[in-house]
Amino acid sequence: MLGLMWGIALGAAVIVLVLVALLLRLRTSEARARRRGEALAEAEGVARLGSYRLDVASWQAIWSDGMYHLLGLDPKADEPSYERFLAHVHPEDREAFDQAVRSGVRSDGFVADCRMLVRGGGERVVSGRGEPVRDRGGRVVAVVGTVQDVTELRRHEQELAYRSTHDPVTGVFNRRAVEERLTAALADERQVAVLVANVRGFRGITRALGHETGDRLLRAVSDRLVAVAGASMIGRLGGDRFVVVADLAEDLADAVAVAEAMTRALEPALELEGELTLLVEASIGIALAPSHADDPAGLLRAAVAATERASERHQRYAAFSPDTDRSGSGAHALLASVRAAIAAGELEVHYQPKLALDEGEIVGVEALVRWRRDGRELVAPSEFLPQVERSGLIRELTLCVLETAVADCARWRSDGLELTVAVNLSAPNLLDPEIADDVARVLSERGLPPGALELELTESAFMVDRTSASGAVAGLRAMGASLAIDDFGTGYSSLTLLRELPVDTLKIDRSFVGGMDAGHDDAAIVRSVVNLGRELGLTVVGEGVETSEELGALTDFGCDIAQGFLIAKPVPAGEVPGAIDAWNARAAAAGWR
Repeated sequence: MLGLMWGIALGAAVIVLVLVALLLRLRTSEARARRRGEALAEAEGVARLGSYRLDVASWQAIWSDGMYHLLGLDPKADEPSYERFLAHVHPEDREAFDQAVRSGVRSDGFVADCRMLVRGGGERVVSGRGEPVRDRGGRVVAVVGTVQDVTELRRHEQELAYRSTHDPVTGVFNRRAVEERLTAALADERQVAVLVANVRGFRGITRALGHETGDRLLRAVSDRLVAVAGASMIGRLGGDRFVVVADLAEDLADAVAVAEAMTRALEPALELEGELTLLVEASIGIALAPSHADDPAGLLRAAVAATERASERHQRYAAFSPDTDRSGSGAHALLASVRAAIAAGELEVHYQPKLALDEGEIVGVEALVRWRRDGRELVAPSEFLPQVERSGLIRELTLCVLETAVADCARWRSDGLELTVAVNLSAPNLLDPEIADDVARVLSERGLPPGALELELTESAFMVDRTSASGAVAGLRAMGASLAIDDFGTGYSSLTLLRELPVDTLKIDRSFVGGMDAGHDDAAIVRSVVNLGRELGLTVVGEGVETSEELGALTDFGCDIAQGFLIAKPVPAGEVPGAIDAWNARAAAAGWR
Protein backbone atom coordinates (compact mmCIF):
# COMPACT_ATOMS: atom_id res chain seq x y z
CA MET A 1 0.00 0.00 0.00
CA LEU A 2 2.76 2.37 0.96
CA GLY A 3 4.61 1.57 -2.25
CA LEU A 4 1.53 2.33 -4.25
CA MET A 5 1.19 5.71 -2.59
CA TRP A 6 4.84 6.54 -3.27
CA GLY A 7 4.37 5.60 -6.91
CA ILE A 8 1.35 7.85 -7.26
CA ALA A 9 3.19 10.76 -5.58
CA LEU A 10 6.24 10.29 -7.80
CA GLY A 11 4.09 10.24 -10.93
CA ALA A 12 2.32 13.43 -9.88
CA ALA A 13 5.67 15.12 -9.26
CA VAL A 14 6.87 14.14 -12.70
CA ILE A 15 3.70 15.52 -14.26
CA VAL A 16 4.16 18.80 -12.36
CA LEU A 17 7.76 19.04 -13.49
CA VAL A 18 6.75 18.40 -17.08
CA LEU A 19 4.02 21.01 -16.85
CA VAL A 20 6.47 23.52 -15.36
CA ALA A 21 8.96 22.80 -18.12
CA LEU A 22 6.28 23.26 -20.75
CA LEU A 23 5.17 26.53 -19.17
CA LEU A 24 8.76 27.78 -19.04
CA ARG A 25 9.31 26.81 -22.66
CA LEU A 26 6.05 28.53 -23.66
CA ARG A 27 7.03 31.65 -21.82
CA THR A 28 10.44 31.59 -23.50
CA SER A 29 8.81 31.17 -26.88
CA GLU A 30 6.39 33.99 -26.13
CA ALA A 31 9.29 36.20 -25.03
CA ARG A 32 11.18 35.36 -28.20
CA ALA A 33 8.12 36.03 -30.31
CA ARG A 34 7.55 39.28 -28.47
CA ARG A 35 11.14 40.27 -29.03
CA ARG A 36 10.87 39.31 -32.69
CA GLY A 37 7.69 41.37 -32.96
CA GLU A 38 9.33 44.33 -31.28
CA ALA A 39 12.37 44.05 -33.56
CA LEU A 40 10.10 43.80 -36.59
CA ALA A 41 8.14 46.85 -35.46
CA GLU A 42 11.39 48.76 -34.95
CA ALA A 43 12.62 47.73 -38.39
CA GLU A 44 9.32 48.75 -39.97
CA GLY A 45 9.55 52.11 -38.21
CA VAL A 46 13.07 52.74 -39.47
CA ALA A 47 12.13 51.72 -43.02
CA ARG A 48 8.79 53.58 -42.79
CA LEU A 49 7.17 50.35 -43.87
CA GLY A 50 4.09 48.32 -42.97
CA SER A 51 3.08 44.78 -43.83
CA TYR A 52 -0.31 43.20 -44.38
CA ARG A 53 -2.24 40.06 -45.25
CA LEU A 54 -5.39 40.49 -47.33
CA ASP A 55 -8.05 37.80 -47.61
CA VAL A 56 -9.35 37.91 -51.18
CA ALA A 57 -12.71 36.36 -50.32
CA SER A 58 -13.75 38.88 -47.67
CA TRP A 59 -11.21 41.63 -48.45
CA GLN A 60 -10.56 41.79 -44.74
CA ALA A 61 -6.98 42.42 -43.70
CA ILE A 62 -4.41 41.94 -41.01
CA TRP A 63 -2.07 44.88 -40.55
CA SER A 64 1.23 45.23 -38.78
CA ASP A 65 1.79 48.12 -36.41
CA GLY A 66 3.78 49.77 -39.19
CA MET A 67 0.66 49.93 -41.39
CA TYR A 68 -1.28 51.69 -38.67
CA HIS A 69 1.58 54.08 -38.16
CA LEU A 70 1.80 54.89 -41.88
CA LEU A 71 -1.89 55.72 -42.06
CA GLY A 72 -1.98 57.51 -38.72
CA LEU A 73 -4.63 55.08 -37.39
CA ASP A 74 -5.23 53.53 -33.95
CA PRO A 75 -4.81 49.74 -33.81
CA LYS A 76 -7.39 49.53 -30.98
CA ALA A 77 -10.06 51.64 -32.68
CA ASP A 78 -9.67 51.15 -36.42
CA GLU A 79 -10.53 47.78 -37.93
CA PRO A 80 -8.15 46.88 -40.78
CA SER A 81 -9.64 46.34 -44.23
CA TYR A 82 -8.83 46.95 -47.86
CA GLU A 83 -11.66 49.47 -48.13
CA ARG A 84 -10.29 51.44 -45.19
CA PHE A 85 -6.84 51.47 -46.81
CA LEU A 86 -8.28 52.48 -50.19
CA ALA A 87 -10.13 55.37 -48.56
CA HIS A 88 -6.77 56.88 -47.62
CA VAL A 89 -5.44 56.76 -51.18
CA HIS A 90 -5.49 60.15 -52.93
CA PRO A 91 -8.71 60.43 -55.03
CA GLU A 92 -6.67 61.08 -58.19
CA ASP A 93 -4.66 57.87 -57.64
CA ARG A 94 -7.39 55.63 -56.18
CA GLU A 95 -8.77 54.01 -59.32
CA ALA A 96 -5.35 53.23 -60.84
CA PHE A 97 -4.05 51.76 -57.56
CA ASP A 98 -7.18 49.60 -57.10
CA GLN A 99 -6.85 48.27 -60.64
CA ALA A 100 -3.19 47.42 -60.01
CA VAL A 101 -4.09 45.47 -56.84
CA ARG A 102 -6.98 43.53 -58.38
CA SER A 103 -4.93 42.74 -61.47
CA GLY A 104 -2.07 41.54 -59.26
CA VAL A 105 -4.41 39.25 -57.35
CA ARG A 106 -5.26 37.48 -60.61
CA SER A 107 -1.62 37.21 -61.72
CA ASP A 108 1.75 37.15 -60.04
CA GLY A 109 1.39 40.18 -57.79
CA PHE A 110 1.73 43.91 -58.15
CA VAL A 111 3.94 46.94 -57.50
CA ALA A 112 2.30 50.39 -57.54
CA ASP A 113 2.94 53.88 -56.18
CA CYS A 114 0.24 56.23 -54.94
CA ARG A 115 -0.25 59.25 -52.77
CA MET A 116 -1.70 58.59 -49.31
CA LEU A 117 -3.80 61.01 -47.29
CA VAL A 118 -2.78 60.62 -43.65
CA ARG A 119 -4.59 61.79 -40.58
CA GLY A 120 -4.02 65.47 -39.90
CA GLY A 121 -4.17 66.50 -43.58
CA GLY A 122 -0.73 65.33 -44.63
CA GLU A 123 0.15 63.65 -47.90
CA ARG A 124 2.80 61.00 -48.45
CA VAL A 125 3.94 58.90 -51.39
CA VAL A 126 3.93 55.14 -50.77
CA SER A 127 4.95 52.12 -52.78
CA GLY A 128 2.71 49.10 -52.39
CA ARG A 129 3.82 45.54 -53.15
CA GLY A 130 1.82 42.31 -53.01
CA GLU A 131 2.25 38.62 -53.83
CA PRO A 132 -0.57 36.09 -54.05
CA VAL A 133 -0.87 33.17 -51.59
CA ARG A 134 -2.32 30.00 -53.18
CA ASP A 135 -3.89 26.90 -51.65
CA ARG A 136 -2.93 23.38 -52.67
CA GLY A 137 -5.22 23.62 -55.66
CA GLY A 138 -3.45 26.72 -56.92
CA ARG A 139 -6.35 29.06 -56.08
CA VAL A 140 -5.41 32.50 -54.74
CA VAL A 141 -6.73 32.84 -51.22
CA ALA A 142 -4.82 35.87 -49.96
CA VAL A 143 -2.31 38.55 -50.79
CA VAL A 144 0.65 39.35 -48.56
CA GLY A 145 2.90 42.34 -49.00
CA THR A 146 4.24 45.65 -47.79
CA VAL A 147 3.49 49.34 -48.08
CA GLN A 148 6.50 51.66 -47.74
CA ASP A 149 6.68 55.44 -47.40
CA VAL A 150 8.93 56.51 -50.31
CA THR A 151 8.20 60.24 -50.19
CA GLU A 152 11.80 61.30 -49.60
CA LEU A 153 13.14 58.73 -52.05
CA ARG A 154 10.84 59.94 -54.84
CA ARG A 155 11.65 63.56 -54.04
CA HIS A 156 15.35 62.77 -54.25
CA GLU A 157 14.82 60.93 -57.55
CA GLN A 158 12.89 63.91 -58.95
CA GLU A 159 15.65 66.25 -57.84
CA LEU A 160 18.29 64.10 -59.56
CA ALA A 161 16.17 63.96 -62.72
CA TYR A 162 15.77 67.75 -62.65
CA ARG A 163 19.49 68.29 -62.15
CA SER A 164 20.27 66.02 -65.07
CA THR A 165 18.32 68.27 -67.45
CA HIS A 166 18.58 71.77 -65.94
CA ASP A 167 21.32 74.34 -65.44
CA PRO A 168 22.13 74.72 -61.72
CA VAL A 169 22.74 78.49 -61.93
CA THR A 170 19.74 79.72 -63.93
CA GLY A 171 17.23 76.86 -63.73
CA VAL A 172 16.77 76.74 -67.52
CA PHE A 173 17.50 73.58 -69.51
CA ASN A 174 21.10 72.39 -69.90
CA ARG A 175 22.98 71.23 -72.98
CA ARG A 176 21.91 67.61 -72.51
CA ALA A 177 18.21 68.52 -72.51
CA VAL A 178 18.65 70.82 -75.51
CA GLU A 179 20.37 68.07 -77.50
CA GLU A 180 17.60 65.62 -76.58
CA ARG A 181 14.97 68.09 -77.78
CA LEU A 182 16.84 68.59 -81.04
CA THR A 183 17.24 64.84 -81.51
CA ALA A 184 13.48 64.37 -81.10
CA ALA A 185 12.70 67.25 -83.47
CA LEU A 186 15.00 65.90 -86.15
CA ALA A 187 13.56 62.39 -85.75
CA ASP A 188 10.05 63.84 -86.24
CA GLU A 189 11.32 65.82 -89.26
CA ARG A 190 10.16 69.05 -87.67
CA GLN A 191 11.62 72.35 -88.85
CA VAL A 192 13.28 74.11 -85.92
CA ALA A 193 15.58 77.04 -85.35
CA VAL A 194 18.50 77.12 -82.92
CA LEU A 195 19.42 80.59 -81.66
CA VAL A 196 22.56 80.99 -79.56
CA ALA A 197 23.04 84.25 -77.65
CA ASN A 198 26.29 85.48 -76.10
CA VAL A 199 26.14 88.16 -73.40
CA ARG A 200 28.70 90.78 -74.40
CA GLY A 201 31.20 91.82 -71.72
CA PHE A 202 30.23 89.02 -69.31
CA ARG A 203 33.80 87.97 -68.59
CA GLY A 204 34.80 91.50 -67.71
CA ILE A 205 31.83 91.86 -65.38
CA THR A 206 32.65 88.59 -63.63
CA ARG A 207 36.32 89.48 -63.31
CA ALA A 208 35.53 92.91 -61.88
CA LEU A 209 32.49 92.20 -59.71
CA GLY A 210 32.95 88.54 -58.85
CA HIS A 211 31.34 85.25 -59.86
CA GLU A 212 28.37 85.77 -57.54
CA THR A 213 27.40 88.93 -59.42
CA GLY A 214 28.02 87.08 -62.68
CA ASP A 215 25.60 84.36 -61.60
CA ARG A 216 22.96 86.96 -60.68
CA LEU A 217 23.40 88.51 -64.10
CA LEU A 218 22.94 85.12 -65.80
CA ARG A 219 19.74 84.52 -63.82
CA ALA A 220 18.40 87.95 -64.78
CA VAL A 221 19.16 87.32 -68.46
CA SER A 222 17.52 83.88 -68.37
CA ASP A 223 14.41 85.35 -66.71
CA ARG A 224 14.11 87.91 -69.53
CA LEU A 225 14.48 85.21 -72.20
CA VAL A 226 12.00 82.87 -70.51
CA ALA A 227 9.47 85.71 -70.37
CA VAL A 228 9.43 86.01 -74.17
CA ALA A 229 10.05 82.36 -75.03
CA GLY A 230 6.47 81.19 -75.28
CA ALA A 231 6.54 77.57 -76.41
CA SER A 232 10.24 77.76 -77.27
CA MET A 233 12.86 75.95 -75.19
CA ILE A 234 15.40 78.08 -73.29
CA GLY A 235 18.73 76.56 -72.30
CA ARG A 236 22.21 77.51 -71.20
CA LEU A 237 25.21 75.95 -72.87
CA GLY A 238 27.70 77.28 -70.31
CA GLY A 239 29.45 80.56 -69.55
CA ASP A 240 27.54 83.49 -71.03
CA ARG A 241 25.98 81.41 -73.80
CA PHE A 242 22.21 80.81 -73.93
CA VAL A 243 20.26 78.84 -76.52
CA VAL A 244 16.67 78.95 -77.75
CA VAL A 245 15.06 76.09 -79.68
CA ALA A 246 11.98 77.28 -81.56
CA ASP A 247 9.58 75.48 -83.88
CA LEU A 248 9.27 77.22 -87.24
CA ALA A 249 6.32 77.83 -89.50
CA GLU A 250 7.88 80.11 -92.10
CA ASP A 251 11.58 79.28 -92.12
CA LEU A 252 14.08 82.10 -91.46
CA ALA A 253 11.46 84.84 -91.00
CA ASP A 254 10.16 83.14 -87.85
CA ALA A 255 13.68 82.73 -86.49
CA VAL A 256 14.44 86.40 -87.06
CA ALA A 257 11.26 87.32 -85.18
CA VAL A 258 12.48 85.25 -82.21
CA ALA A 259 15.90 86.93 -82.34
CA GLU A 260 14.31 90.37 -82.36
CA ALA A 261 12.12 89.45 -79.40
CA MET A 262 15.21 88.28 -77.51
CA THR A 263 17.00 91.54 -78.31
CA ARG A 264 14.07 93.67 -77.14
CA ALA A 265 13.82 91.64 -73.93
CA LEU A 266 17.42 92.48 -73.01
CA GLU A 267 17.28 96.21 -73.86
CA PRO A 268 16.00 97.55 -70.49
CA ALA A 269 18.61 97.75 -67.72
CA LEU A 270 18.86 94.67 -65.50
CA GLU A 271 18.18 95.37 -61.84
CA LEU A 272 20.22 92.93 -59.78
CA GLU A 273 20.12 92.31 -56.06
CA GLY A 274 22.12 94.79 -54.03
CA GLU A 275 20.98 97.89 -55.98
CA LEU A 276 23.22 97.03 -58.93
CA THR A 277 22.05 98.03 -62.41
CA LEU A 278 23.63 96.65 -65.57
CA LEU A 279 23.00 97.26 -69.24
CA VAL A 280 23.82 94.24 -71.41
CA GLU A 281 23.72 93.40 -75.07
CA ALA A 282 23.71 90.04 -76.78
CA SER A 283 25.00 88.74 -80.09
CA ILE A 284 22.61 86.13 -81.50
CA GLY A 285 23.39 83.45 -84.07
CA ILE A 286 20.69 81.56 -85.98
CA ALA A 287 20.88 78.04 -87.42
CA LEU A 288 18.01 76.14 -89.03
CA ALA A 289 17.29 72.42 -89.09
CA PRO A 290 17.63 70.57 -91.28
CA SER A 291 18.97 73.06 -93.84
CA HIS A 292 22.10 74.05 -91.85
CA ALA A 293 22.76 70.73 -90.08
CA ASP A 294 20.98 67.45 -89.47
CA ASP A 295 22.33 66.57 -86.02
CA PRO A 296 22.21 68.40 -82.66
CA ALA A 297 25.95 69.00 -82.37
CA GLY A 298 26.11 70.39 -85.91
CA LEU A 299 23.18 72.73 -85.31
CA LEU A 300 24.70 74.12 -82.12
CA ARG A 301 28.06 74.52 -83.82
CA ALA A 302 26.43 76.40 -86.72
CA ALA A 303 24.53 78.70 -84.36
CA VAL A 304 27.69 79.47 -82.37
CA ALA A 305 29.55 80.31 -85.59
CA ALA A 306 26.73 82.68 -86.58
CA THR A 307 26.95 84.28 -83.12
CA GLU A 308 30.62 84.97 -83.66
CA ARG A 309 29.83 86.59 -87.01
CA ALA A 310 27.15 88.82 -85.44
CA SER A 311 29.58 89.84 -82.71
CA GLU A 312 32.37 90.65 -85.18
CA ARG A 313 30.09 92.83 -87.26
CA HIS A 314 28.44 94.50 -84.23
CA GLN A 315 25.08 93.14 -85.38
CA ARG A 316 22.27 92.10 -83.10
CA TYR A 317 21.89 88.78 -84.91
CA ALA A 318 23.16 86.86 -87.91
CA ALA A 319 22.12 83.68 -89.70
CA PHE A 320 24.50 80.83 -90.40
CA SER A 321 26.15 80.39 -93.78
CA PRO A 322 29.15 78.27 -94.81
CA ASP A 323 31.48 81.29 -94.75
CA THR A 324 30.17 82.04 -91.23
CA ASP A 325 31.57 78.75 -90.04
CA ARG A 326 34.98 79.59 -91.42
CA SER A 327 34.75 83.01 -89.82
CA GLY A 328 33.96 81.48 -86.45
CA SER A 329 37.03 79.30 -86.64
CA GLY A 330 39.06 82.30 -87.77
CA ALA A 331 37.93 84.31 -84.76
CA HIS A 332 39.64 81.92 -82.36
CA ALA A 333 42.75 81.88 -84.53
CA LEU A 334 42.75 85.68 -84.60
CA LEU A 335 42.69 85.93 -80.80
CA ALA A 336 45.50 83.40 -80.54
CA SER A 337 47.52 85.49 -82.99
CA VAL A 338 46.89 88.70 -81.03
CA ARG A 339 47.96 87.02 -77.80
CA ALA A 340 51.14 85.83 -79.47
CA ALA A 341 51.72 89.31 -80.93
CA ILE A 342 51.50 90.88 -77.47
CA ALA A 343 53.97 88.35 -76.09
CA ALA A 344 56.34 88.88 -79.03
CA GLY A 345 56.12 92.67 -78.93
CA GLU A 346 54.59 92.88 -82.42
CA LEU A 347 51.97 95.46 -81.47
CA GLU A 348 52.91 99.03 -82.38
CA VAL A 349 51.64 102.29 -80.95
CA HIS A 350 51.19 105.19 -83.35
CA TYR A 351 50.43 108.73 -82.26
CA GLN A 352 48.15 111.39 -83.73
CA PRO A 353 49.07 114.98 -82.77
CA LYS A 354 46.52 117.33 -81.19
CA LEU A 355 46.58 121.06 -81.99
CA ALA A 356 45.82 123.82 -79.47
CA LEU A 357 43.78 126.28 -81.57
CA ASP A 358 44.43 129.42 -79.52
CA GLU A 359 48.22 128.89 -79.57
CA GLY A 360 48.55 127.13 -82.93
CA GLU A 361 50.92 124.55 -81.38
CA ILE A 362 50.90 120.78 -80.97
CA VAL A 363 50.34 120.13 -77.27
CA GLY A 364 49.65 116.42 -77.11
CA VAL A 365 49.12 113.14 -78.95
CA GLU A 366 46.65 110.28 -78.84
CA ALA A 367 48.04 106.74 -78.66
CA LEU A 368 46.51 104.34 -81.19
CA VAL A 369 47.38 100.64 -81.30
CA ARG A 370 48.46 99.03 -84.55
CA TRP A 371 49.28 95.40 -85.31
CA ARG A 372 51.90 94.53 -87.89
CA ARG A 373 50.99 90.89 -88.48
CA ASP A 374 53.96 88.66 -89.23
CA GLY A 375 56.13 91.75 -89.70
CA ARG A 376 54.25 92.75 -92.86
CA GLU A 377 51.11 94.85 -93.36
CA LEU A 378 49.32 96.73 -90.59
CA VAL A 379 46.01 95.24 -89.47
CA ALA A 380 43.22 97.79 -88.98
CA PRO A 381 42.14 98.07 -85.31
CA SER A 382 38.52 97.45 -86.31
CA GLU A 383 39.51 93.94 -87.43
CA PHE A 384 40.77 92.77 -84.04
CA LEU A 385 39.90 95.19 -81.22
CA PRO A 386 36.18 94.25 -80.91
CA GLN A 387 37.04 90.59 -80.40
CA VAL A 388 39.88 91.42 -78.03
CA GLU A 389 37.50 93.45 -75.87
CA ARG A 390 35.08 90.52 -75.63
CA SER A 391 37.73 87.88 -75.00
CA GLY A 392 39.28 89.12 -71.77
CA LEU A 393 42.54 89.82 -73.60
CA ILE A 394 41.82 93.56 -73.40
CA ARG A 395 43.65 93.97 -70.09
CA GLU A 396 46.93 92.69 -71.56
CA LEU A 397 46.53 94.84 -74.66
CA THR A 398 45.69 97.98 -72.66
CA LEU A 399 48.71 97.50 -70.41
CA CYS A 400 50.90 97.01 -73.48
CA VAL A 401 49.69 100.28 -75.03
CA LEU A 402 49.82 102.16 -71.73
CA GLU A 403 53.39 101.12 -70.94
CA THR A 404 54.59 102.00 -74.45
CA ALA A 405 52.77 105.36 -74.55
CA VAL A 406 53.99 106.45 -71.12
CA ALA A 407 57.57 105.46 -71.96
CA ASP A 408 57.47 107.38 -75.29
CA CYS A 409 55.96 110.46 -73.67
CA ALA A 410 58.58 110.47 -70.92
CA ARG A 411 61.31 110.30 -73.58
CA TRP A 412 59.81 113.20 -75.61
CA ARG A 413 59.58 115.35 -72.51
CA SER A 414 63.19 114.60 -71.61
CA ASP A 415 64.08 115.74 -75.17
CA GLY A 416 62.27 119.04 -74.66
CA LEU A 417 58.86 118.25 -76.23
CA GLU A 418 56.32 119.06 -73.50
CA LEU A 419 53.58 116.78 -74.80
CA THR A 420 50.74 114.98 -73.10
CA VAL A 421 49.63 111.52 -74.23
CA ALA A 422 46.11 110.12 -74.34
CA VAL A 423 45.36 106.40 -73.98
CA ASN A 424 41.95 104.82 -74.63
CA LEU A 425 40.21 102.65 -72.05
CA SER A 426 37.30 100.34 -72.89
CA ALA A 427 34.35 99.13 -70.84
CA PRO A 428 36.14 95.99 -69.53
CA ASN A 429 39.02 98.20 -68.33
CA LEU A 430 36.61 100.21 -66.15
CA LEU A 431 35.34 96.95 -64.63
CA ASP A 432 38.90 95.87 -63.80
CA PRO A 433 39.47 96.53 -60.07
CA GLU A 434 43.24 96.81 -60.68
CA ILE A 435 43.13 99.49 -63.38
CA ALA A 436 43.99 102.41 -61.10
CA ASP A 437 46.90 100.51 -59.53
CA ASP A 438 48.17 99.52 -62.98
CA VAL A 439 48.17 103.13 -64.20
CA ALA A 440 49.89 104.39 -61.03
CA ARG A 441 52.57 101.71 -61.32
CA VAL A 442 53.34 102.47 -64.98
CA LEU A 443 53.57 106.23 -64.32
CA SER A 444 55.88 105.65 -61.37
CA GLU A 445 58.17 103.27 -63.28
CA ARG A 446 58.64 105.76 -66.14
CA GLY A 447 58.73 108.89 -64.01
CA LEU A 448 55.93 110.58 -65.98
CA PRO A 449 53.82 113.12 -64.06
CA PRO A 450 50.18 111.98 -63.81
CA GLY A 451 49.05 115.27 -65.35
CA ALA A 452 50.83 114.33 -68.60
CA LEU A 453 48.52 111.33 -69.08
CA GLU A 454 44.98 111.60 -70.38
CA LEU A 455 42.66 108.61 -70.33
CA GLU A 456 39.91 108.59 -72.94
CA LEU A 457 36.66 106.84 -72.06
CA THR A 458 33.67 106.27 -74.35
CA GLU A 459 30.12 106.94 -73.16
CA SER A 460 29.17 103.31 -73.74
CA ALA A 461 31.90 102.20 -71.32
CA PHE A 462 29.95 103.77 -68.45
CA MET A 463 26.69 102.11 -69.38
CA VAL A 464 27.81 98.54 -68.65
CA ASP A 465 27.92 99.14 -64.90
CA ARG A 466 27.82 102.80 -63.94
CA THR A 467 28.56 102.12 -60.26
CA SER A 468 31.78 100.21 -60.89
CA ALA A 469 32.80 102.54 -63.73
CA SER A 470 32.34 105.59 -61.51
CA GLY A 471 34.51 104.00 -58.84
CA ALA A 472 37.30 103.31 -61.34
CA VAL A 473 37.08 106.86 -62.71
CA ALA A 474 37.28 108.31 -59.21
CA GLY A 475 40.42 106.28 -58.50
CA LEU A 476 42.08 107.39 -61.75
CA ARG A 477 41.13 111.01 -61.16
CA ALA A 478 42.46 110.93 -57.60
CA MET A 479 45.97 110.07 -58.80
CA GLY A 480 46.02 113.17 -61.01
CA ALA A 481 45.39 111.72 -64.47
CA SER A 482 43.23 113.75 -66.84
CA LEU A 483 39.99 112.16 -68.03
CA ALA A 484 38.20 112.68 -71.34
CA ILE A 485 34.86 111.49 -72.71
CA ASP A 486 35.53 110.24 -76.23
CA ASP A 487 32.96 110.35 -79.07
CA PHE A 488 30.81 112.72 -77.04
CA GLY A 489 27.25 112.96 -78.32
CA THR A 490 26.95 109.45 -79.74
CA GLY A 491 25.62 107.82 -76.56
CA TYR A 492 22.33 108.00 -74.72
CA SER A 493 23.21 109.83 -71.53
CA SER A 494 25.91 112.37 -72.33
CA LEU A 495 24.59 115.14 -70.08
CA THR A 496 24.01 112.74 -67.21
CA LEU A 497 27.64 111.62 -67.43
CA LEU A 498 28.85 115.21 -67.32
CA ARG A 499 26.96 115.68 -64.11
CA GLU A 500 28.14 112.45 -62.49
CA LEU A 501 31.76 112.04 -63.63
CA PRO A 502 34.84 114.17 -62.81
CA VAL A 503 35.99 114.58 -66.44
CA ASP A 504 38.28 117.28 -67.80
CA THR A 505 37.77 117.01 -71.56
CA LEU A 506 35.01 116.46 -74.12
CA LYS A 507 35.90 115.05 -77.51
CA ILE A 508 33.25 115.87 -80.12
CA ASP A 509 32.70 112.86 -82.35
CA ARG A 510 34.06 113.09 -85.89
CA SER A 511 30.59 112.47 -87.32
CA PHE A 512 29.52 115.94 -86.14
CA VAL A 513 32.75 117.71 -87.11
CA GLY A 514 32.74 116.11 -90.57
CA GLY A 515 29.11 117.09 -91.11
CA MET A 516 29.52 120.79 -90.44
CA ASP A 517 30.08 121.56 -94.12
CA ALA A 518 27.01 119.62 -95.23
CA GLY A 519 24.35 120.89 -92.87
CA HIS A 520 23.52 123.59 -90.40
CA ASP A 521 22.39 121.11 -87.73
CA ASP A 522 25.83 119.54 -87.18
CA ALA A 523 27.45 122.97 -86.97
CA ALA A 524 24.86 124.02 -84.40
CA ILE A 525 25.52 120.89 -82.36
CA VAL A 526 29.28 121.48 -82.40
CA ARG A 527 28.84 125.11 -81.39
CA SER A 528 26.50 124.08 -78.55
CA VAL A 529 28.91 121.45 -77.21
CA VAL A 530 31.78 123.98 -77.29
CA ASN A 531 29.66 126.48 -75.36
CA LEU A 532 28.59 123.78 -72.90
CA GLY A 533 32.19 122.77 -72.30
CA ARG A 534 33.20 126.39 -71.73
CA GLU A 535 30.41 126.87 -69.17
CA LEU A 536 31.49 123.72 -67.33
CA GLY A 537 35.17 124.63 -67.43
CA LEU A 538 36.06 121.68 -69.67
CA THR A 539 38.52 121.41 -72.53
CA VAL A 540 36.75 120.65 -75.83
CA VAL A 541 38.43 118.69 -78.63
CA GLY A 542 37.10 118.44 -82.19
CA GLU A 543 37.95 115.06 -83.76
CA GLY A 544 38.27 114.07 -87.39
CA VAL A 545 39.33 117.46 -88.81
CA GLU A 546 40.14 116.93 -92.49
CA THR A 547 39.56 120.33 -94.15
CA SER A 548 40.68 123.88 -93.53
CA GLU A 549 36.99 124.89 -93.37
CA GLU A 550 36.38 122.52 -90.49
CA LEU A 551 39.47 123.83 -88.72
CA GLY A 552 38.30 127.41 -89.26
CA ALA A 553 34.82 126.66 -87.94
CA LEU A 554 36.16 125.04 -84.78
CA THR A 555 38.43 128.06 -84.22
CA ASP A 556 35.51 130.47 -84.68
CA PHE A 557 33.35 128.49 -82.25
CA GLY A 558 36.05 128.72 -79.57
CA CYS A 559 37.00 125.05 -79.58
CA ASP A 560 40.18 124.41 -77.62
CA ILE A 561 41.87 121.56 -79.52
CA ALA A 562 41.60 120.00 -82.98
CA GLN A 563 42.69 116.55 -84.11
CA GLY A 564 42.56 114.94 -87.52
CA PHE A 565 44.30 114.11 -90.80
CA LEU A 566 44.51 117.80 -91.76
CA ILE A 567 46.93 118.30 -88.89
CA ALA A 568 48.71 114.94 -89.01
CA LYS A 569 48.02 111.26 -89.53
CA PRO A 570 48.98 108.79 -86.80
CA VAL A 571 52.72 108.08 -86.96
CA PRO A 572 55.21 105.87 -85.05
CA ALA A 573 56.84 107.35 -81.96
CA GLY A 574 60.09 108.13 -83.74
CA GLU A 575 58.28 110.24 -86.34
CA VAL A 576 56.31 112.42 -83.89
CA PRO A 577 58.92 115.24 -83.77
CA GLY A 578 59.05 115.30 -87.58
CA ALA A 579 55.24 115.39 -87.81
CA ILE A 580 55.18 118.36 -85.45
CA ASP A 581 57.80 120.18 -87.53
CA ALA A 582 55.88 119.44 -90.72
CA TRP A 583 52.70 120.89 -89.24
CA ASN A 584 54.47 124.01 -88.04
CA ALA A 585 55.89 124.58 -91.53
CA ARG A 586 52.52 124.08 -93.26
CA ALA A 587 50.70 126.23 -90.73
CA ALA A 588 53.19 129.06 -91.17
CA ALA A 589 52.94 128.86 -94.95
CA ALA A 590 49.13 128.87 -94.87
CA GLY A 591 48.93 131.64 -92.30
CA TRP A 592 47.30 129.43 -89.65
CA ARG A 593 49.69 130.59 -86.93
